[in-house]
Amino acid sequence: MVESMTLPSIAERPIAPATSVKQSEPVAAAEADHAPEADHDVIAPRPRSLVAPSGSTMDVPFAAERGRKRRRKAWGESADPRPHAVATLRLMDRTATLVSHAPNAFFAQHSRSFSYAARLFPAEQRRVITLIYAYCRLSDDLVDKRMVVGDVDTAKSDLARWRALSEQAYRGEPTPYEFLNEIMSRTAKRGVPFSLIESLLDGVASDIGPVVMEDTEELLAYCYRVASVVGVWITRMFGIDDPALIERAEVMGVALQLTNILRDVGEDLAMNRVYLPRTHMERFRVERADLEAMAAGAPISPAYRSMLEDLMDRAERCYELADEALPELPTYFARPMAAASAVYRGILGEIRRNDHDNLRLRAATSTARKPVLAARGLTSLAIRSMRPGRHALRPLVTHPLGGPDSSDPAAR
Repeated sequence: MVESMTLPSIAERPIAPATSVKQSEPVAAAEADHAPEADHDVIAPRPRSLVAPSGSTMDVPFAAERGRKRRRKAWGESADPRPHAVATLRLMDRTATLVSHAPNAFFAQHSRSFSYAARLFPAEQRRVITLIYAYCRLSDDLVDKRMVVGDVDTAKSDLARWRALSEQAYRGEPTPYEFLNEIMSRTAKRGVPFSLIESLLDGVASDIGPVVMEDTEELLAYCYRVASVVGVWITRMFGIDDPALIERAEVMGVALQLTNILRDVGEDLAMNRVYLPRTHMERFRVERADLEAMAAGAPISPAYRSMLEDLMDRAERCYELADEALPELPTYFARPMAAASAVYRGILGEIRRNDHDNLRLRAATSTARKPVLAARGLTSLAIRSMRPGRHALRPLVTHPLGGPDSSDPAAR
C-alpha cells in the first residue's frame, strides 16, 4: 500500500484575505555580495564596528548595550545569571543588533542557498524578506541552541516568551526589539493574521524534545507549519491572494523543507530528531538503528539510497508544481523566486554527489555553482513565460509528497 495525501482546503488553513500590495517567495534571505559561507546555525561574532543604514559608522556593541537592560527586562531574566539565560539574551541581542544595523552581515553568517536570489529583489521587498528571515531564524535558534545541549525546559520557556513578545508587537505595543516591532507592524497593516505566525511557532515547538514522524501525512503537516506558512506570509505581504498561487507557495515551502530534512539527517539524528517518516522507512526496510550505524561509519546501504531517491523525487515534483506558478507573479518577485528554487533544488544534486551520505556529510552548493543554478532558474522562467495557455493554473487535489509511487517496494 502507499499513502495518499491531500492538502487542506484553503478555508481550513490559518490564512485571512490580505490587503493589496504585491508578492514575494516562500523563504528568501539576503547575503553580502562575497561573504564567506557558514552553516545555518552559526552565530555571528559581534563586529567591532559596522556601517549603519544611514551611512554613518557606529559601534555595534555600544548600540547593543544601550537597549540591553530594556531587552532583558522584557525577556524576564534581568537578574538570572544562569548560563542558559545569558546565552539566550546574547542570541537575542546579536540578532536584534545585526538585523537593525548590518543585515548583510547577518545573512552572510546565516544564509547560503538564497544569497544570489535575494539580490534580485528591489530594496523595499528585500527589507521584508530580511525581516521575515530574521524572525524565522531567531525562532529556530531559540529552540535549536537549547536542544543541542538537551535543555528542553529552557527551549519551551524561551519560545513561549518569544511568542508573547511577537503577539505584543503585532498588537502595536512596542517591544525592545526593533526588528520584531517592524515586521509585526508591517504584517498587521497588510492584514496577515497572527494565526499564521502562531502556526509557524507551533511548528518550531514541535522540534522540542525527541522527534519522530509517524507517516508522510504528519511530515506534510510539519512542513506546512515551518515552511509553507512562511511562503504564504511573504506572499500575502506582497499582495497576492489568488488561491491557486497561495497553494503553489505552500507546495514550494514543502519542497524547501523536505530538502532541508534530506540535507540534515545526520545533524538532526544527533539531536534525537528523525523526520524521515517511520512508515516510509519501514517500506524501504530501513530502521533507526541503520541510521545510527551509518552515522557512526557504516557504509550507506542500498535500501537507504533508494529511500532517499524516492523522497528526492517527491521533493522535485513539488519544485516543478511550484515553478509552474512563477510566470503568474510580478516580475520583481518571479525572478528571485525562480533563482532561489533552482539554487535550493541544487542541494538534492549535492546529496547525490555525496553518494547519498547525508549522515556524515552536509550537502551544500558551492559559491561557484550558485550563479550557474540561478541562471538556469531564470532561463526556465523565461521559457515558461513564453508558453501559450500558461494562465491555466490547475488546483491541486493530491499532494506530490504522497500518492502512488512506482519506486515504492510495496507497489511492485
